[in-house]
Amino acid sequence: MDNGSEGPRKKKRKEKDDDELALSLSPPCRKPTTQDRNSLVVTFSSSSPRPPSSSEPLIHNQNPPSQETLTLTVSPTPQQAMALPYDRPSSFPAPSPIPPHQRHHIYTPPIGALPSSQRPHQGVPRARKNPHQGPRKGKDETVEPPFPWATDRRAVVHRKDYILSLGIRTITGEVKCKRCENRFFMAYDLAVKFQEVTNLIEREKPQMHHRARPEWLAPTFSDCPTCCHANCLKPVIATKKRAINWLFLLLGGTLCCCTIEQLKYFCKHTGNHRTGAKDRLLYLVYLGICKQLDPQDLFEFDR
Repeated sequence: MDNGSEGPRKKKRKEKDDDELALSLSPPCRKPTTQDRNSLVVTFSSSSPRPPSSSEPLIHNQNPPSQETLTLTVSPTPQQAMALPYDRPSSFPAPSPIPPHQRHHIYTPPIGALPSSQRPHQGVPRARKNPHQGPRKGKDETVEPPFPWATDRRAVVHRKDYILSLGIRTITGEVKCKRCENRFFMAYDLAVKFQEVTNLIEREKPQMHHRARPEWLAPTFSDCPTCCHANCLKPVIATKKRAINWLFLLLGGTLCCCTIEQLKYFCKHTGNHRTGAKDRLLYLVYLGICKQLDPQDLFEFDR
């Protein structure tokens, strides 16, 4: 009984010793290089004999079977190459680990390191522009007076007393018919028409609320003497803003024929705020021209 049980034990111990001897005789493992990582080697071996089938005769060969090896090299894709680890030179130290609270932190360079065009607004308040701006560079402060009642300043007329002292009683201007397109010259009595505008402002100013009157926004034009159509003579406004006949438009109540840009031009060169709707700008222009003709408190904007 003892001899029978010791036989299998000795056989297992001998197999274990043979395995340890084979491991001790195998070559040591080497560290894979970059070339090994970039290539994939596949080896096919035919050393193990194919088991014979029952229909084939069993033939003993004296020579051992030859071993055939096929090596296949596969280059990795760019994504795989990026994922492969690389050999870090010994001169570069290993990076320090990122703290957990900074792993999702986005680096923002200091403001001083950015160019001036990419720097954010520093919160410095911008200086407000002066509403009374002079002409742009290359344009003179003074211009040739386009009319006898106009000064050499842009959008400025003389005082009423000075105009009357020059012997000028009527203010003339050019008009055009909207139907027949004929052009005519029309004249307004300076003293009479200006008194009508003054009375209207004195009576209606508290209810204006810094807005133009409805009759200033939609005036009634004169009738055409040629085609006899009513409400069709509109004033002809010069293309050049410095040549606009501001006094003629005031006396005829037709300042609304000016565009917003032309009204802003007047406010710019007379020191008035030039932003807002057209009725607001029109109110400022009416009071501005009246103040030039007669500088009294009635034509102050805040009164």
